[in-house]
Order: sequence, then structure tokens, then C-alpha cells
Amino acid sequence: MNIRRAIFLQIALLFLVFGKVAAQNQDIHWFVGDSLILDFHSSPPSLQKVANLQSLEAASAISDQKGNLLFYSNGVDIMNQKYSLLDGWVSGSIDYSTANLVTYGTNLIPYSDSICFNFHSVANLQNYSVSIFQTRIEVKDGFPFGIVTSKDNFIIRDVTERFGFAKHANGKDWWGVCHQIDTDMFYLLRITESGAVKVDSFAVGSDNIPQLPYGLFEGEFCFSKTGDKFAMVSALGLVEIFSFDRCTGEILKKSEIRKLPIGRNLFYGLSFSPNSLFLYLSDIYGQDTTFLKQYEVNAPQILNSEVVVWKGAFANNPNKIEALLQHELAPDGKIYIVHYDPYDPIPQTTLGVIHNPDAPGLACDFRPYDYSLLPGKARAGLPNNPNYNLGPLVSQPADAGPDQTLVCYGDGVTLGVPDTTGRMAFAWSPGYGLSDSTAAQPIANPEHSVTYTLTVTDTSLPAHCQGPDRDEVTVTVDCEPEIQNVLTLNHDGINETLRIRYLQPGSSFAVFDRWGHQLYATSNYNQDWPQQPDLLREGVYFWIVKAPELVGSPEGGKSYAGSVTVLR
Repeated sequence: MNIRRAIFLQIALLFLVFGKVAAQNQDIHWFVGDSLILDFHSSPPSLQKVANLQSLEAASAISDQKGNLLFYSNGVDIMNQKYSLLDGWVSGSIDYSTANLVTYGTNLIPYSDSICFNFHSVANLQNYSVSIFQTRIEVKDGFPFGIVTSKDNFIIRDVTERFGFAKHANGKDWWGVCHQIDTDMFYLLRITESGAVKVDSFAVGSDNIPQLPYGLFEGEFCFSKTGDKFAMVSALGLVEIFSFDRCTGEILKKSEIRKLPIGRNLFYGLSFSPNSLFLYLSDIYGQDTTFLKQYEVNAPQILNSEVVVWKGAFANNPNKIEALLQHELAPDGKIYIVHYDPYDPIPQTTLGVIHNPDAPGLACDFRPYDYSLLPGKARAGLPNNPNYNLGPLVSQPADAGPDQTLVCYGDGVTLGVPDTTGRMAFAWSPGYGLSDSTAAQPIANPEHSVTYTLTVTDTSLPAHCQGPDRDEVTVTVDCEPEIQNVLTLNHDGINETLRIRYLQPGSSFAVFDRWGHQLYATSNYNQDWPQQPDLLREGVYFWIVKAPELVGSPEGGKSYAGSVTVLR
């Protein structure tokens, strides 16, 4: 247990004695406590002891989309998949002695396949506040296991240990939310390819005058799996649920749960069920026992929906104050919870597991001490993983069809895919060469190679959050004009005019006899030569075609020449 929490337990004990008182696999690996890696390719996960990296509370790990471990951190150091420190990781100016003392002391946030940010916290034990810093990791040529390219960039200070991340509605950027110490204020961060910047603040929390210095500092923060709500708990018993707009980052108060008078039970851990219908809440420890409780998030009076799904069996034992600390929703759909007892190391070697967290009441099937961590232990924390799998907030992503489509002018191809929802608005750009630039599947008949951009918006969503989502497709025109080489002028209606396939509109055309005399010329050939076939003698004639130089054409106009034999 860290110094700050040890002091906290001692003070809280005095209060008790005197009565005052969760397709893609980026989260498939967990780094936990005593140099452990949990691998959720199976359920229950397999367990591996790795390089000596100890974590008191702060823990994070991230894998690539194929499920290969990339990085893991304890808030102090960052290790790669070779279980060694990242290239470029050098000692900085920050005193990391308290970086591992914060519940969410490290958060690995991927921006792309080659860029990952680590947001790490450092605690100030004088005023019990947190400062957040950012480190940039890149995977590139020469550094396939990652290199630190920017380290310890200051982001924000004087916040609590409660903060988290949710994917932006565009499916690429991220939102970060952190809570200012001793106020009702939340700060909103936006993470782009360049990193995090503070973009807004919202005074939507509750006024809560702390009785202990830990009152507004400690406690868990959790986004729902859908990213549209988050909850947090203070150690003094205040639980709040907020709605979150992934499009704008707006935070709105949804509900508040004040479970017990301040000074009785001291709360810490919470989690949402995968379907976001239930909230699980646990005590650090209670006056008589420890509880795990379930609440219905959408109930008119959430407090009235409380169901006790477990309580500890150590009532009135002064040497038994076991805590249920951090919760975490795992890739297998179960919620894992840390057991902790400062008097007994055995509970720390196990995790409690809620096996069916979407089920109401006791059907959720919580089993204490269910997963063994031996030969290691969890200490106090679990990873703080966001939902890496959240995509763009649109009912049907843009799909322009195959990236490359080869056609000749005049044939036409169908772009896009059908609208499966009936709620999507489609816009293709540029519009030339298309049968309908607002259709889900227009016919493309361009005069030259062109890349079309499809923009899709979901009209069923609020206007500020309709998307858009975009995709591209290239239609390549790469056919030479095909010209017949024989005309039979016998009045049978067959081969009596010179037909040119794949001829661009506006192409010039000229015909010459074998002595070079021009017999016919036009600036826009319409497949109608010879116009006076009865006057044309048998023999060989020569022609020249020049296609126009079209706006946007990568090659400009082209010229073609050949001959045709006239027979009767």
C-alpha cells in the first residue's frame, strides 16, 4: 500500500474506532501489480510473470489490433513487448516517487498504428492533488518496439486521481476528462495527433465539503462501454453519474447517489456493466463489513434500486478491514475487482470476478477470491483501459466500394454499397461523371481517371453529431479508343460509318486520302463519317483523333492515328 493510502487507512481507522467515521484486441493484455501480465485470449486469462516492474496502483498495458502486446507501464516506467525499457526513455526532471501512488497514474492512448500517448500522473502529497503529464511513443523504421520522442510534457495540475478517456465521435481523436480538486469543475481535453490540449471546462459536479483531505481526491472514475456516460465516486460516499457527448465533449449531470452519511462507509471502486444498465459500487471498507452493491442506472430513484450482491464475512474483527478496490471490465465481458487487506497479504493474491455483470441482482454472480494471481499479487490497482473499440458515431460507416476500379469511358461502374438503415445522407465529390451525386450507389462514367470522396451523415442523430464519415474510391479510365479498320458501303446498314468506341465527347476528327488531302474534319466527332458515302471511292484512308484536354485529367489530351479500308 502506498504512503498516501497507508496514512488514509490509519486516519480512517480512528474514525471507525470512535464511530466518526470494462474484434479488436488492444486491451487483451493487462499489466497488474506484482510484475504480472494477464492474457485474455482465453477466459479465464492466462498469467505470466514478466520483467520486474512493480505497481502499487497505477497500471496500464496496450496491444496492437492483432492482440500482440506493445507497451505496459506502472506510471513510472514504460516497457515494450521485449520486457525492457523503451528506447529514448531517460530520467527527466519530474520526481516520479509519487507517480505510482495514483489510481489512474498511467493511461496508454493509441492515436494510430504508429503513435501512442502515455498520460501519467504525479501526486502532490502536501495538498493531495495530481498533475498530469504526457509522453509520446512512436513506432517507426529502426524502432519497431517503440521509441519515446517526447517525454513529460505538462498538461494540467490540481486535479484529483479521477480521470478517463473516451473515443471522439469521429472515431480517431480522443476526449479526456479530469476532475479539479475540491471543486465541482471538470476539465475537458482533446487528444489529436499532436497530443492533448485543454479545450473546455464544466461546473456540473456536486458541492462536497471534504471531512478528510482524501474526500475529493480518492475514488474511481469509469466511462461506460458506449462512452456516452461516466461515473465517479469520492471516498466520502458521493457517487455521481454524468452524460457525455462524444461529438462535442459536453458533460451534463445525470444523477447523484449519496449512499451513507459522511464518516460511515468509505467508498472507492465502481464499474459499469457492459450494457451500461447497472453500476457496481464497493467500499474501501465499512464500519462493520465490506459491501459490493448493484444499482440500476436508469431507475427513477437510483438509490432505491440498490441490491447487495456481496458482503464480507469479517464483521467486528478489528484486524480484518479488507477492501474491494479498483474494478475493471475485461475483454471477456466480466468485471474483475481487487481484494486488499493491509493486515493479510493473501486476499491480494486473488481477484474477485462478476461473471454475469449484465444480469440484475444476485444473478450477476459475483465470486470473491475467484481468480488466483499466484505467484504474484495485484496490490491495489488494475489497468484503466478505455474502450479502444469505439468507432465513428454513425449508423453506417462510409463505404465507397473497392479502392481501385478499372473501366473504359462509356462502360460505367457502380460505386458504394446499399443504404441499410434508411437514415443516411450521401454526398459524392466531385459530382461529374456520376449519375447522382446524392445516391448511395451512383453509376460512375467519368471521362478520365478520378478519385471520388463519399461523405455519409446519419440524419437520425442530432445535427451536431451526424458525422460525417468519409471514404474514397478511385475510378481509373485507361482504355485506348477502338476504331474499326474496314467500312463496307453496300447499303446493308452494317459498317457504313466509322464507329470509335471509348471516344471522349469533344474529340476532334479528321480524314485524309493517301496523298494527304484532308477530306473531312470536325471538332466534335459524332460517329457519322462518311456523311456522303456514295461519293467515297474504294481504297485506304487515314484518320487522326485528338481527345480533349479535360479539367482535372492527369494526362491532358491524347492523339490517335490510324487507317481504314473502304469497300463496296
